[in-house]
Amino acid sequence: MEGLLLKKYGDITNVLTRSEIEKPTPKVGEILIEVKTVALNPIDIKIANGDLKAILPSITKKPKLGFDVCGIVRDTGNKVTSFKNDDEVYLRLPLDRGSGFSKFIVAKLDHVALKPKNLSFEEAAALPLAALTSIQAISEYANAEAGQSILIDSGSGGVGTFAIQYAKYLELKVTAVASHRNEALLENLGVDKVICYDLESFLDSGEKYDIVFNMIGNTNPIKCIMATKKGGTVVSIGGPPDIRFVPKLKVNLVQKLLLFPLFGLTSLPIKILALAKGVRYNRFLTESDGLQLENVSKLVEEGKIKPVVDKVYPLKDYKAAFDYLKSNRVKGKLVLNEIK
Repeated sequence: MEGLLLKKYGDITNVLTRSEIEKPTPKVGEILIEVKTVALNPIDIKIANGDLKAILPSITKKPKLGFDVCGIVRDTGNKVTSFKNDDEVYLRLPLDRGSGFSKFIVAKLDHVALKPKNLSFEEAAALPLAALTSIQAISEYANAEAGQSILIDSGSGGVGTFAIQYAKYLELKVTAVASHRNEALLENLGVDKVICYDLESFLDSGEKYDIVFNMIGNTNPIKCIMATKKGGTVVSIGGPPDIRFVPKLKVNLVQKLLLFPLFGLTSLPIKILALAKGVRYNRFLTESDGLQLENVSKLVEEGKIKPVVDKVYPLKDYKAAFDYLKSNRVKGKLVLNEIK
């Protein structure tokens, strides 16, 4: 079968190549999925550029991109009873097993859920990474409670559009940051207040929040701490990693010993500022979780959350899709279909 392989680092539109891939066979506790759709994520570009070499395993001959997958079960390994052939499923592949840009993949049972019945394959593919990231950030790391205020610092992207809806479901007061071009989109998702970053900074008002969900790197983690109430929480997928990352990484012992001081130093200024301001700061990696996706399916089927899909491209037009993703103007998610 044919798929897209990443064999070296560089611009993603140049280093992804169409190559023959051996059809995998499910092992015990695994299922074989025929891929129908794959959603794109900014992390695909970061991996291809080599920006995450210190965190993720080195590129091998196996594909390592394409983590949001929706498809149909075509075979099951031994001891699999929770899924059967022809089930329509979706999942977020773990970063060390990413292989969504191919006709077939194998996945572990605890990473997979039945896709929402009321969604197309294209719509369902837009959910897994965004949903899991939002749920883990807001519910697990921030321990959000009804009535609290939350600032979502990138509201119009794939994660942001889900996070807004999930936070409203939890009865939080939601302020989201986006370009003025996307203000109407955020209002339609139920946000209480939009801050247009091209017109003002979220620090200008002096307002403080119980939770700040940070999705952009550079100086934003520091700004997010400054915008958080004393005793509040910043949850980040954009700031520098800290030492709590290390035990979760797929690296050998020597690499782990080297990463502890490296991550400790890079995150030190942020940790010091958070301590001084009485703010909890959590930088985390999203975990694949089929049970959480089952709950997402229920929310979607009940009409409480809807995916936001900007455009759908056939797989053959993946270069155009990634060019658009690099523009940072995507509203919600981009999806590839016609995986052959």
